[in-house]
Formats: sequence, structure tokens, C-alpha cells
Amino acid sequence: MLFVWVISVAVTVLAILNAALSEGVFGVIGVSLGTGVLCTFYAAALALAFDALLALFIRRVLPGKWFNHKKAVFTVGAGEKKFYETIKIRKWKDKIPEWGRFTGFSKNEIARPQDNAYLEKYFLELCYGEVIHFVSAFAGFAVLCLLTPRALLFSLALPVAIINMLCNLPSYFILRYNSYKLEVLYKNNEKRAAREAAKNLPTAVAAASAEESAAETEQVLPGIQTAR
Repeated sequence: MLFVWVISVAVTVLAILNAALSEGVFGVIGVSLGTGVLCTFYAAALALAFDALLALFIRRVLPGKWFNHKKAVFTVGAGEKKFYETIKIRKWKDKIPEWGRFTGFSKNEIARPQDNAYLEKYFLELCYGEVIHFVSAFAGFAVLCLLTPRALLFSLALPVAIINMLCNLPSYFILRYNSYKLEVLYKNNEKRAAREAAKNLPTAVAAASAEESAAETEQVLPGIQTAR
């Protein structure tokens, strides 16, 4: 709700600003009062539609192999993690909407933390989300500046583009921060699996040796019984 409230307030303020700057009031911008207000809501709707269509294209059209969490572009270093901790991300990240319900995979919690097959799916959704929010944050400037009346470039197009960027970057930061923690969990699972495999190796070798001895006994036993 906080997210929606912030966007609503921002759009309302921009609508009032452009109405005040219109020809019918202060005459700073070359559009009528009605046009200034209508264009404000048009620009906001355009930003939302652009983000939705871009997310749909990236998530449904681009191949999953491009979004492997082991690729360098998706790797989060300790320095980047420190930046997220500096901006106190843990205090406000739960206030940002989680859009997993639109893809059928919720990222609100890690349901199976010890299952790396599950974590691979989680990583895939994280990587898709990172690209969607990052591209949306900056591509919005080009779209809004091209499709908004030139008279409203500075009073509307750029402010809406900045708001769109500020709405996308927090989600991008959260996904990157979670990716770092998930990578630690993923590697710990790999180490645990390797330890368990090493621990079970002598048992497996002994079992194989026992089976081999049993097979040899079965081959020899008929001859012994015949000799008797």
C-alpha cells in the first residue's frame, strides 16, 4: 500500500504542477490547463504500460539460459552487499511489493532452503527480475521523452521518468541483495552434499566389495557341492 500511495501522491503533485504552469494559469508551458492535467495521467499510464510490457517480453520471450545465476553479470560481490547494508535495505525491503504472484513463483520466502533444485528455480526468477527492473529503470527515460509532448519535457516527462526509475531501483537492489544470500545458501548445500557423499563412500565401496564376494561365492559354491 505504501508503494501505491507514493506513486499516487507523486502523480497528483505533477498534475497540480502542470496545471499551474499551463497557459490558463502562469503560462510557463505552452499547453492548456486540461491538457497539462491529462498528459500527467497519460505519462503515468505510459510508464506503467511500458514496465508491464517489458516485463512480459523479458519473462516470456527471452530464453532461461540467458539468466543463469552463475554468469558474471548476476554475481554479487561483497562490496555490493556492503552498499546494500549501508542503505539499511533490511529495514525497508519488506515494504516493497513482491511481483512473484504474476509469474507463479513467490519469492516472499525460501520454501525449501536445503533443496538446490528449488534454489535454481528461485535464482532464475531473481535473474529475470533483476534484468526487468534494471532495464525499466533507465529505458523509461527514452520512452517518456519520445512519447510526451515536447512542451512538457521538463515539467512532466523527466519527472515521471525519474519516479519510474526510483520505483524500479529498490526492487533491483532487493533482488541483488537476496541473490547474494541465496548464493551462500546454495554453496553451503553443495558443501554439505559433498561431505555426505565422502562419508558414504567407504560404505558404498564395502557394499560393492560384498556384492562382488557374494557373486564369486555363488559361482564357486555349485562346484563345491558337486565335489561333496
